[in-house]
Amino acid sequence: MGRIRLLPLLLAALAIFWMVVFSGHPAGVTVVRVLDPSGAPYADAVLLVNPGQVTRSVALVTDQSGTAILPRLWCKVCVVTAIDPRRLFFDKTTEFKSGTPSVSVTLAVRPVIDIVADLAAIKVSVQVKEPNGFALAGRPVVVRKRVGTMEDNTFSVWNTDRKGRINLKLRPGEYVLASLVDGRFLEAPLNIAPAVKRRCSGEESDCYIANAIHNPLPAHLAVRLAPPRDAP
Repeated sequence: MGRIRLLPLLLAALAIFWMVVFSGHPAGVTVVRVLDPSGAPYADAVLLVNPGQVTRSVALVTDQSGTAILPRLWCKVCVVTAIDPRRLFFDKTTEFKSGTPSVSVTLAVRPVIDIVADLAAIKVSVQVKEPNGFALAGRPVVVRKRVGTMEDNTFSVWNTDRKGRINLKLRPGEYVLASLVDGRFLEAPLNIAPAVKRRCSGEESDCYIANAIHNPLPAHLAVRLAPPRDAP
C-alpha cells in the first residue's frame, strides 16, 4: 500500500522535472515576451520590473526573440513596464504574480502628433558617470520621475554620447537616472528645482535651479551613478 501511495507523488515529481528540463528554464523564473502590434517578437525593448521594493528593481533588455528571463522575485504583485527605446510604441505596464511561468506584453503604436513646445520645460545637458568617475559612454540611460503612479508612469530612454552626455528637456521636478553597469542596476537623482526653492552647488550636483525664461541655454550637470539607497 505504501508503494501505491508513493507512486502518484513520484509521477508528479517526474512531471515537474521533465517540464523544467524541456522548457530550458529553471523552475520559478518568469519569461517575459514583448510583442509588437502585429504579434511579432520585439527585440531590444527595455523592461523595468518592480517587485514591490525600489531597491529590488530589475532592468533587462529583450533578446532577438523578444524575450527576457526574470529570476523568481518573491513578490505578491510584480509590475513590469516594457519601454520602446525607439519611441515607435507606447510603454506598456502589466502585473503578474511571482512564479508565473510566462507573461506577454503587446505594445501599441504611438501616433505621430505635433506637440506644442512646453514653455515650462528646462534644457539640461547631463553627463552620466560610473561609480569610478569615468563617463558612461554609449550606454542606454532610463529617465523617470522619482515618484510615479500607474496613471502617470513616464519613462524615456536615452543613449549617452562618447562623453557620457544626454540632452534633456524636463519640467521642474525630481527625477531618477538609471542604467546597467557591470550587471548592476545603478541610479542617480536629478532634481530640477524652481528658483525660489533652493540653490545647488558642487561640480557633481544632482540639482539645478530652473528658470525657463531667464535660462534659455542648457544647464550642464554631472551625476554619478550609485546603487539605489538601502541596497546591499
